[in-house]
Amino acid sequence: MKAGRPLAFLGAFSLWALLVPSEASVPWATVAEASAPKATTAGTSAPKAAPAEVSLPKAAPAEVSALKVTTPLVLKPGPKSLCPVCGMLVSKYPNWVAAIAYEGGPVFYFDGAKDMFKFLHNPSRYKAPAAGDLAKALLQVTDYYSLRPLDARTAWYVIGSKVLGPMGHELIPLASEAEARDFMKDHKGLRIVRFEEVSPKQVAELDKGVFL
Repeated sequence: MKAGRPLAFLGAFSLWALLVPSEASVPWATVAEASAPKATTAGTSAPKAAPAEVSLPKAAPAEVSALKVTTPLVLKPGPKSLCPVCGMLVSKYPNWVAAIAYEGGPVFYFDGAKDMFKFLHNPSRYKAPAAGDLAKALLQVTDYYSLRPLDARTAWYVIGSKVLGPMGHELIPLASEAEARDFMKDHKGLRIVRFEEVSPKQVAELDKGVFL
C-alpha cells in the first residue's frame, strides 16, 4: 500500500497538469497587448491633433479673399439690389459696381466707389455688421478700363477727373499706378490716392465738386 502512494501521487499530479495549463500555453502576449492602453491610446489619440489642420483656413481669410478677387461673382448685384447709401438700383450701373462682402454674412452693393467709402467710414449708419468685421470682409470695385473686379484695398483711385459716375464726381478705380497716370492725362484728373488715404472729408467734398 505504501509503495502505491507515489504512483497515486504522480497520477494526481498528471491530472492536475492536464487541467491547469502551463504558463507557456496561456496567450500572455495577447493579454499583455490588451492590458497596455498606453500604446493603444497613443495610437488613437493622434487624430485629436487633426482639428488644428482643419481650422487652418479660418486663420487665413486674406488668402481666401485674394482668390475671390479675380472672379466677378461678388460684383453681380441682383436686379433689385439697392445701394444702402443712396438707394439707387445698382444693377443699372454695371460699369461702376462696388461691393462689400462680409465673411459668412451679407453682401452690400454700391453704384460707385464713392458710396462704398461712405459706407466704410460709417458702417453703423447703414445697419452693417460690427466695424471689426470689415477686416475680414472682401472689398471690390470695378476697374475703369477692363470693367473687371479689383481688390478695393490695392486699387489706385483718381480724383478730380472729368469722368462722372452715377452719383457725380467719383473716385475712379484703376488696377495700377501706370494706368492711373494714363487716366489722369486723358481725363484731366487732379490726383491719385490709395485706399488708406481716402478720408471721410475727402469723400464728402467730392459731392460738392471740391477735390482735396
